[in-house]
Amino acid sequence: MKIAIIGSGISGLSAAYLLNQEHDITLYEKNHYLGGHTRTITIDTPKQPIAVDTGFIVFNHRNYPHLTKLFEHLNIETIASNMSFGISVNDGSLEYGTRSLYNLIAQKRNVLRLDYWLMLKDIYRFFQNAKQFINSDTSLSLGECLKQLQLND
Repeated sequence: MKIAIIGSGISGLSAAYLLNQEHDITLYEKNHYLGGHTRTITIDTPKQPIAVDTGFIVFNHRNYPHLTKLFEHLNIETIASNMSFGISVNDGSLEYGTRSLYNLIAQKRNVLRLDYWLMLKDIYRFFQNAKQFINSDTSLSLGECLKQLQLND
């Protein structure tokens, strides 16, 4: 059977790999490189070259069982890493992280900022309630969800 696969991201490459033994595969890609969000580029630094993933940022065994099996099938070693989140906005005027309580506060002045504590409260409320919106009404936009949750701007 002739099969066309559009896109050479993780899904396209996986499908092509798994189907190529029994089918005639043609892979179409709009970019001048393969990999889509799975692409890794090398950045030269004064000390040494560093490999940087440009798209596929998150991977863990629990949430990606099929990808885990593909990596095992291809004998690709995976390494556990920290999947925490951090942000710095406007040259540090707003910062927080998710790795620890220290990172959550991020800056000493945040301890005294009411708007910061309200933001953390909103984040908590979002994580507690957003799933019900996803499960009950998939037509809601993120903005509509935030409005219904009565979260601050």
